[in-house]
Amino acid sequence: MRGYVVLACALATAPALGDVLISNFAAGAQPSGTFFGTGSGTVSKAVGFTIGSQAYTLGPVSLTMNYSGGGAAVVSIWQGSPAPSMRLVTLNSPPQSGSGNFTFSSPAPLTLQPGTTYWVFVESVGSPVGSFMWEGTAPSTAPSGAATYVGFLFNGAPSATLNRLEVQGTPVGAACYANCDGSTGQPRLTANDFACFLAKYAAGDTYANCDGSTGQPSLTANDFACFLSKYAAGCS
Repeated sequence: MRGYVVLACALATAPALGDVLISNFAAGAQPSGTFFGTGSGTVSKAVGFTIGSQAYTLGPVSLTMNYSGGGAAVVSIWQGSPAPSMRLVTLNSPPQSGSGNFTFSSPAPLTLQPGTTYWVFVESVGSPVGSFMWEGTAPSTAPSGAATYVGFLFNGAPSATLNRLEVQGTPVGAACYANCDGSTGQPRLTANDFACFLAKYAAGDTYANCDGSTGQPSLTANDFACFLSKYAAGCS
């Protein structure tokens, strides 16, 4: 039992994942990709995806970047078909230095509506004093996931360079067992959900019977393993 509690504490420090809307993270990173900023002709690079029948709340947007040139990116979400036509939100940026995967987040909940095409839209900051690279994929790999991939646009025109990214989302209105405290903010799953589960387990609440067992006792270490698995899977 103690092992599960220790594991719970460790996982509580990391955000839970949602559904993958589009991703090509299974492919490796290609150092060459799309060059932005000083010395480049890049105005924008965008990748589009169309939401299916399920609405989602936008989750983390992760891009593989190389900021060794000292530049900085502005990443936003646009809407429109067949091309981005309206900016919906500019994402909050992490510190932009070095290289690797960088996660951008919406400053407020953004609902991605069914049947609608959205774009991850990348620009350089105004009056750039440096440059950066949005890296490609090796091998060249189109993103896929719960949404339908539309394509990449370079300065508004179709592009064959498939940059590396992942977009996550949380289904709207979907029941989420691991959201024990019923919170609606982002992230939905936090350390409070572990505290909530532990309290319900200690009280013998039927909610804590995560694995649905019918034997006696109904609450066992298996329920901890079950809850941790559901937490790690996110609200999907």
